[in-house]
Amino acid sequence: MARGSKPIWLLRSGYVPGTGPSVIFNTPPAGGWQMIFVDPAHYGDVPGVVDVDKYSFDDTFYVDGGYAYGGFDLSLRKSVGQGRMLYADIGGVRYEQSLRGSTAVLLKLEECWTRMSGWTTRPNKAPTRAFK
Repeated sequence: MARGSKPIWLLRSGYVPGTGPSVIFNTPPAGGWQMIFVDPAHYGDVPGVVDVDKYSFDDTFYVDGGYAYGGFDLSLRKSVGQGRMLYADIGGVRYEQSLRGSTAVLLKLEECWTRMSGWTTRPNKAPTRAFK
């Protein structure tokens, strides 16, 4: 495996280095999932699109502090987990990302979130699942 090709873990976030700024997969403390891109060019709500292989997902990203935050729903996570390449366009800023290792990244984030949140079977704390 080439240097820099292993996933890098950041608390409840992870990313796999790609060409240009890499996408960050994030599970915020409240649960759920986000995709985060470095975006110093915009502020506020910015339209964007994420393409994974043959699938396309439109979203409005919220850009603040140099980062663009977008949704990462179950259908997109499944596509990322099974996909080969991710292409994104956020307000004209383009990203290209290999998805090699992304399934492992998402499953590890699920595991870390569960461990850090103290999730139990109690109904008041729903788990954050990668692919369910």
